[in-house]
Amino acid sequence: MLELSEKVERGLRTAVVYLAILALGMCTAIPGPTLLDLEKIVQVEASSLSQIYLGRSIGYLVGSFVGGVFLDYCKATQMLLVSYTFVMAVTTTLIPWCRTLWLLIGVMSVSGFAMGSLDTGLNVWCLYFWNDESSPFFQALHFFFGIGASLAPLIAGPFLTLENANVTTNLTANVTQFVIDNSTTTIPPITYAYAIIGICSLVVAALFAFLFLIKVTESEHKEPVVYQNPSVCHSFIIILTSFLLLSVYAGIEIGYGQMIAVYAVKSIHKFSQFYASLIASVYWGTFTLSRGLSIFLAMKFSPMTIVMSDFSVMLLAAVVLTTIGNIYSNFLWIGTALLGLGLASFYASTITWVERHVNVTNKIGSSFVVAASFGEMIAPLAISQYVKEMPQVLMYIVSGCVVMCGFLIFVLWIVTSRIGAKKPVEEMERKELELETKETSKFTVNRYNEKLEDGTSVTEIETKLD
Repeated sequence: MLELSEKVERGLRTAVVYLAILALGMCTAIPGPTLLDLEKIVQVEASSLSQIYLGRSIGYLVGSFVGGVFLDYCKATQMLLVSYTFVMAVTTTLIPWCRTLWLLIGVMSVSGFAMGSLDTGLNVWCLYFWNDESSPFFQALHFFFGIGASLAPLIAGPFLTLENANVTTNLTANVTQFVIDNSTTTIPPITYAYAIIGICSLVVAALFAFLFLIKVTESEHKEPVVYQNPSVCHSFIIILTSFLLLSVYAGIEIGYGQMIAVYAVKSIHKFSQFYASLIASVYWGTFTLSRGLSIFLAMKFSPMTIVMSDFSVMLLAAVVLTTIGNIYSNFLWIGTALLGLGLASFYASTITWVERHVNVTNKIGSSFVVAASFGEMIAPLAISQYVKEMPQVLMYIVSGCVVMCGFLIFVLWIVTSRIGAKKPVEEMERKELELETKETSKFTVNRYNEKLEDGTSVTEIETKLD
């Protein structure tokens, strides 16, 4: 058993959590750039292959909810995180080995379950480690997820099938080109990309297992602080409002990110597909950059201040995109960059804001992940129905969602301001004792002697209210 100081032990656990969320980001993003190769592997049209995302989303939803319940009722939290990471690694590695659509959907569903459960566990674990100091560390957690999602296309790039290769490049193209049919056993090149990400995830699972060997030095061991929850009514309002807020936020984030390229091509701007992909890159680039900057902002400002600032930027972006951004291409770029900046730190800041007023258990944390998953599923589906015929509907839906966010933030601010920050149980008990003492001290007792007619002395007690 390796004995470490509490500070070193907590830092080591946080580093492993960051590596786990990085692996989660890679596993989440890898199907996107490899979709055309997966289409060839399972021999179906791209429209049918989109069912794998539905399967993974359902698995993610179920995993977020069920995983949160398991983590709350099971004492072996770390063992569960090891298991979820291991399942995620194995299923990610198996994806390019699936030769039928239904097998691929099944593997993606199991992978989604493991990822949803892991996502919930990592979020709550990070909050548990740092308590009142969690804001910058929680921002960093989501920054590493973005880094992982950005690394996935870079890992997949060298292994993707080359299309439309000309005669001069046929020799190099043949190195990575492959033909898949029922009679061949050729290994698709993207198998190696998935294997690299799978191995990285297995290493993270091994690091989680390594944490079992660490023991905190007895002299520095501290009991975790237990906080008093607000009333059931206030807790319910805060959690419900946060659930709706995060659903709407996730709808904006994913809906705009997936549909801005289609809008740029189909709208009056008439972008080429190349420039449409560039504007999508600007959105995700500013999104990732802002998440990195928010780590340092969280050290200086409260989560509520960051949420209010994010909303101000989001509102400005919505106004630009809905008005002049619909007419002038330059303002479309500016509005897109502003929206990426405003959205980046919103999710993490909202959860840390809530955590300062309510104890975020695994079940509550899972509800937040479920909320985001709902928004990620519903918003792109709603926008995609109309964006080709009425491209401006993207901007109208985004603006409507931003206004809805503003209303929900206002409700959350009213409730949290009313109840104040949560306090440790010991402090609550001390204040209750002081209150009882104060109430008792309002009464004064006066004693005086009075002589009766027979000369006997009687002590009288008079109680007066101050």
